Amino acid sequence: METITLLLTLLFTLQRHPPREAEIRGVYFAPLFLCVLLGMTAAWGTAIALSKANLFHHFENPLLVFLAFTIIYAVVFSFLLVPA
Repeated sequence: METITLLLTLLFTLQRHPPREAEIRGVYFAPLFLCVLLGMTAAWGTAIALSKANLFHHFENPLLVFLAFTIIYAVVFSFLLVPA
């Protein structure tokens, strides 16, 4: 019963605050897309910093580390930028 109440509360909360799109020159983007782009940019900067500090050789697969940083940054940016 508590699960149903929680789901209904979440549903009504989402209806009061619908997601908003970002517009750039008439093209509408989903907020998550922009958060992922920002996350990739931040992960790219982190990868460059790790490479310059010569720390990438400590990782088994640097591409997976880049993907993990992208996901982490995208989640952080989505919590900070997307209105809830």
